[in-house]
Amino acid sequence: MPCAVGYDHRRSAAVCRTANLASTMEEVKSQPKMTKLETGSAVAAAANICAATVGTETDGSVVCPSGNNLSVGLKPTAGLVSQDEIIPITHSQDTTGSMCRRVTDVGIMLG
Repeated sequence: MPCAVGYDHRRSAAVCRTANLASTMEEVKSQPKMTKLETGSAVAAAANICAATVGTETDGSVVCPSGNNLSVGLKPTAGLVSQDEIIPITHSQDTTGSMCRRVTDVGIMLG
């Protein structure tokens, strides 16, 4: 029987092994290298769970996990993208970066 977690009567059910997400997460769990805080976002992009993720970087929080988890991370030059809502460690380095599966997607995120 296919998994039906999205239906109301099954909302509290555990994810079945037949669900695509369950098998994807099993594969991902055995492969990522845990490095910094944004690792989950890099893994999600690499596993094609989402098209893109966004993180903040001062020194390696986007590009290091991306490099270790087969996704693409970009730290734009500080000031190139909006720093609104970011609590910076240093205004000259902190920026919002994207993590995606493909270089093309990072370009789209940069706008």
